[in-house]
Amino acid sequence: NLSWNRLDTSISGGTLTFGSPTPKSEIWTTDETTGAIKLAISQSLDLNNQDLKNVRSILSASGKLIINEDGTIVVDTVNSKKLCLNDQCLDREELKSLLEMKAVLPQ
Repeated sequence: NLSWNRLDTSISGGTLTFGSPTPKSEIWTTDETTGAIKLAISQSLDLNNQDLKNVRSILSASGKLIINEDGTIVVDTVNSKKLCLNDQCLDREELKSLLEMKAVLPQ
């Protein structure tokens, strides 16, 4: 019905709420100037084991973690049990052994 223009009662005044009529808790709020949608609660967002889909990028508040849409990850430090490039993986001992080798490279 294209003439129906009533929003759900949980959406009003720029906020999305949950809970019974009282007390209601705001989940999302909108910036009246920019239209940006922001998380209104000061807790972590629990996606309850659901996927996060169609995200262009992920940026940390400090700027020290960036995951771009093209698959680029920008971080200061990487801690990993294995280092893999395509189908070639090295664990700590294999990497250490490789770095300790004295190879003569052709000039």
